[in-house]
Amino acid sequence: MTSSKLKLYLLESLNPFVNLAYENHLLRSHSENESQDQIILLWKSSPSIVMGKFQNPWVECRVKEIRDRGINLVRRQSGGGCVYHDPGNLNYSFIGPRSNYDKSANAGIIVDALRSLGISAFENQRHDLRVDHEGEDYKISGCAFKEIRNSALHHGTLLMNADLDILNKLLRSKFEASTALGVKSVRSNVINLFDISNSLSEEKIKTSIQDSFGKYYKTDVEVLHITEQDICMLPDMISKISDTSSWQHIYGGTPKFSFKLNNIEVISKYARIIQVSNDDKDLLDLVIDKTYYDENILEKDKLSQKQHDFINACHEVLFL
Repeated sequence: MTSSKLKLYLLESLNPFVNLAYENHLLRSHSENESQDQIILLWKSSPSIVMGKFQNPWVECRVKEIRDRGINLVRRQSGGGCVYHDPGNLNYSFIGPRSNYDKSANAGIIVDALRSLGISAFENQRHDLRVDHEGEDYKISGCAFKEIRNSALHHGTLLMNADLDILNKLLRSKFEASTALGVKSVRSNVINLFDISNSLSEEKIKTSIQDSFGKYYKTDVEVLHITEQDICMLPDMISKISDTSSWQHIYGGTPKFSFKLNNIEVISKYARIIQVSNDDKDLLDLVIDKTYYDENILEKDKLSQKQHDFINACHEVLFL
């Protein structure tokens, strides 16, 4: 058993697939080594929609517009709801021993950091961070969690200067499912920290989080700067990043749901058709996203004209 250390990782990568793969790598390594270290990662992403592990992209967000804008669609390893990342959003990830995992303690470190900067933040029952500003209650940070054998992950967003117009637009789907399993996002009014105080900066927030982290555990914090190249040089990391960014992980992880296509009820699981109300067996096991076939030409060439037409019809319903 190793002694406990405090480590703050500052990731310089803006690639959400790289950063989330690295986060998962640290969580797994922490568990395998039965580490007692308390870790925080601070990182940012290029514009991205990040879903919880058990969410449906078509139900949660505007998938067509996300693709048209060239925005990343990402499925993370934790549960919870759908969030928007861009360089105006600072993400924090706590990794520590499962034996003394304390969500409120983690949230309290961020709250203390913000209060020291003049932001009257507070934690709610969901462990989200909120603030009262000019008589209104706003969310400034959502969070999600994952526990494995010896270790636990608690990560969240912190809105500094994100594009809230894009956030509010892309996280409101036009598609209506007949039924849908999976976790639904909880909508909240949001605000940027920089709109509350014009004296804030990203560096002030990072420094304050580091100070709050050290103060809570009464120990010095080791700061590590990690580049995208550092991450990609780790064993097997390229394949893990590839898996995280794959169609199979992002869309193929979608829980069971159903939708109407003309007069036909279509039931899909893992983005494949498992049942249709007209009992046409030729339509079973088709992928509901025609982009999948554009990227898998050998499978596309096996489709009949009827199957092509049905996939295109599904696409028109789903990609509004």
